[in-house]
Amino acid sequence: MSRELATPPLPLATLHALWRELVDLPFPTGVATEHRTGLDLPELDHAAGELIERFLTAEGRLAATDMIALARVRRDLATAARTLTGEAAEYFTRLERLAGNVLAARSALSPIGPMHVGTLAPPADASERRTASSSDRPPSLHLAGPPDDPPERHAGA
Repeated sequence: MSRELATPPLPLATLHALWRELVDLPFPTGVATEHRTGLDLPELDHAAGELIERFLTAEGRLAATDMIALARVRRDLATAARTLTGEAAEYFTRLERLAGNVLAARSALSPIGPMHVGTLAPPADASERRTASSSDRPPSLHLAGPPDDPPERHAGA
């Protein structure tokens, strides 16, 4: 029976550096808003960016609902990357890998030990519980149109 060896999660400093590199890349040109897989690629990019930013801003903390949302985003990024070519495939592959690294790092940093997708880790204490304000809700995926607030992260900011 063959077992894959788990690689240790990347340090937060490395994740910050990888994120800065990705933010500096322009969104791939010529990518259709509605991809043939039914995925809205700009919205997918926006959702991934929002969740990764949330994780990095909180220095490695991410709510269980955001973990689930990021796992779904990662799955959709992988689907998109497999069906794209050239610069677009490279961009979405890098974003998918970064999302995977964030999930691995968050899982390793969990106060109750590693999490697996599909399980929910309770907050370490009541002060970490989040209210359902519009800014705290996980981004919705597969929207019919582009996000109301397009991502500014690719404008070289």
